[in-house]
Amino acid sequence: MKSLCSGAMALVTCVIVLAVMISITTFAYTANPKYWWSTTGLQQVCGNDPLPETMVFTEHHQFMNLSHDADVYWGKLTTPNGGFVRQPDTEGVVRKHGISMFHQLHCLQMIRAEIQRLMHLKHYHDAQAPGEDKNIEEILNDEAHWTHCLDYIRQALRYQDDCHVTGERLRWGEMEEEVYTHTQEQRWIIADLGVLRFPTRLRGLGAAVRASSARSGWHGGSTVTGVAEAVIEAALFPIAFPSEALTTLGTTTADHSTPTLYPTCPSLLWQALSTGSFDRLRKTNKLQSRLNPQKCGKSESLYAPEPFLRLTMTGFDDLPNEIILELWHHVLPPHDIASFALVSKRIFAFAKPSLKEHHRLKSEYSIIENDRSCDGSMLAHLLKDVLLNPHIAFYIEKVCICDWRTCWEDPNRGVPCRLDLEVDDVQNYVWHVPYPERDMELFRNGIRKAKHVLPSEIDVWIKLLESGHEDPTLALLLSLLPNLCTLSLEDPPKRTLLFTSIRRMAQNAPSTSFLKLRSFHLADSVSERNEGISLVKLFALQPSMEKISCFDVDNVRQRRGIPDCLIAPQSSNVTELVFDSCGAIGKHIPVLLEGIKRLKRFTYVALGKTVDAFRIRSALLNHCRHSLEYLKMSYHDGEGNYMGNLRLFENLKVLHITHSLLVDPDAGDDLNMADLLPISIETIDTTGQSRRIVSHIRPFIRSLVNAKRTRLSNLKTLKYRFYDLFDSGNRMHLIFTDMCRLCQANGVQLQFDLVFLLPILIF
Repeated sequence: MKSLCSGAMALVTCVIVLAVMISITTFAYTANPKYWWSTTGLQQVCGNDPLPETMVFTEHHQFMNLSHDADVYWGKLTTPNGGFVRQPDTEGVVRKHGISMFHQLHCLQMIRAEIQRLMHLKHYHDAQAPGEDKNIEEILNDEAHWTHCLDYIRQALRYQDDCHVTGERLRWGEMEEEVYTHTQEQRWIIADLGVLRFPTRLRGLGAAVRASSARSGWHGGSTVTGVAEAVIEAALFPIAFPSEALTTLGTTTADHSTPTLYPTCPSLLWQALSTGSFDRLRKTNKLQSRLNPQKCGKSESLYAPEPFLRLTMTGFDDLPNEIILELWHHVLPPHDIASFALVSKRIFAFAKPSLKEHHRLKSEYSIIENDRSCDGSMLAHLLKDVLLNPHIAFYIEKVCICDWRTCWEDPNRGVPCRLDLEVDDVQNYVWHVPYPERDMELFRNGIRKAKHVLPSEIDVWIKLLESGHEDPTLALLLSLLPNLCTLSLEDPPKRTLLFTSIRRMAQNAPSTSFLKLRSFHLADSVSERNEGISLVKLFALQPSMEKISCFDVDNVRQRRGIPDCLIAPQSSNVTELVFDSCGAIGKHIPVLLEGIKRLKRFTYVALGKTVDAFRIRSALLNHCRHSLEYLKMSYHDGEGNYMGNLRLFENLKVLHITHSLLVDPDAGDDLNMADLLPISIETIDTTGQSRRIVSHIRPFIRSLVNAKRTRLSNLKTLKYRFYDLFDSGNRMHLIFTDMCRLCQANGVQLQFDLVFLLPILIF
């Protein structure tokens, strides 16, 4: 019984010493209210902490219980692995570290367990020899006092959130004495966890430790290349983060009773920040989305449904510089960096060097055009930059490919292949010669990892790459650009890997390629396999696509089969279609229109072809009469038929059209344009191509002016452009003068462009 008494006294002494240590630590912190990160050298403009927030201690009966039924509550205070984290050190080696707060809580749990054991011995001793050792009985019978002390120390430890990092200890009591230090490297460990520092405490420490312990593949002694590459790789090739990465943490009370979900690693923090606008963030200086358990119909639990995630974060101006650097270099997408710099003067001053680098990357990479007059291997150099520094891929928004090499160039020839003769400085030209072996192996590995390349095709891709053909280079490059908004392909070779890759990437729903693509332009493509119209269909089905334009895209060589251009009704978000000099492809336009929801702009220009304007107009009426706002229909050196009545278009504002398509050639002087045009029309731009239309000009304009006074009240501008009127100069001059007076008197602006006859006259 003496040993029992001495054990109890030692236990009481441990508790008292622990309480004194906590009080001293709290006093020391209050006396020197500096940010803990201010000594790292990174916090150049950070001020002092404000006074500590008020700490309210309340009794929590689930922790004031020595029975084993309360063990589950105490177990939740620490993590399953005892509060250890795995983080890379300054040399990139992943090591195991302990957090002081969890160590202290563990010690408190051990004291509680010892009290439970002593209580059990006390009950056993009472049954054997009641009445002996009243001293130990008095100590152990004061259960209310013991439980109060345990709960009080627990709250103090949780409130402190002591984040001192300790070394790994594999087995308790069998290793050398632990060293308790707080080095600069250990501060970086806390910063890398993504913990958000509040003025008087660390929020998110528990969640960060749980997330770190859940990282599969991070083992002691393994190496990593850095947080940046991991974050960018997660963005280029998204993965599903485990739900364990989000956990509830308190926000207002010492026991963390308010359920809050915090991002606990850079990638998750990126996902959280991307849900809000940094323009709005700059005004509010915080991002906050509240969780309402009553609306989701569930009680407060460990994990909440995604729509009700509560992301409560401190003001960005209060964040340590380590976290700001993480946000700046590894988290923020490029289009938010400038806005983030304007959150406060402190952040702007701190971020000046990074902001300068951001503007350099944006200027160099945002628009890519392969100007072969300077660099014959531009695509390869760009692909190398993206593979070695994936962050560059986020800056590339527009890619224009005019042509590409199909073989290596020979510098001994003296003149670069397909180089414009106007280029004089041939000496500065970068020849398209075999790549260095290191670059070639980099490209081979990229092909092997590409998701859109089938295993059976890898050898074909690599063989084509080694032959000097840039087809696989461009195809691989496009698959790595998540922010690509505009893509232009001019004169592409036929039957290419690029077309096959585009088809696979466009049809693969989880793919990150083309998710932000809004504009696609295809030019000079004549194919036996209908790639032109098929590509139009594929890009029309991309949810982000807004504009598709085709120039000189024809299918005249097609001998058999029908191109696959059928789109499910109301499945495309395209708002503008442009077909310029596309010839026979026009017959497939009505099929494409069936799948478009709200087409706003449509252009069709024929060169030397017969224009079936009536058929196209009928298709437009059937599928976009409510949405069409701009319509251009014209032809050059060909024939076009009368397109018919446009009155049923409800929102048509601008009409650019050839005269003979709009006006019936059999009509006389009694034209009534008010019955042919919609009341929404504001601008009419008309082109005349033959002498016979001269007689129609006066009645045409007079009819429109009369309609302005009656039905076409929105009409503001008339434009008329003429060609081949070499023998009608005097007559046209009289018509111009007369019609300008009439239009001016009725509030209509009239513009005449006389081509090949007189200088442009604008009345």
